[in-house]
Amino acid sequence: MATKEDLLLDVLRLPPEEHAEVAHKLLLSLEEGAGESDAQATWSVELERRARDVLDGRVKTVPWC
Repeated sequence: MATKEDLLLDVLRLPPEEHAEVAHKLLLSLEEGAGESDAQATWSVELERRARDVLDGRVKTVPWC
């Protein structure tokens, strides 16, 4: 079984986008443990999906000003 140090080193070797995704999912898991409401959980999933769409190039961003 990998130690937390091994896991951390593996994550730090990932490309920046994947590194950020792992960090985001870890933070979400902490929020869920704190009693996140259904609405918050739904928005968290939606925000993650939208961010992934942008990072994967499926959606193009447009400056607002």
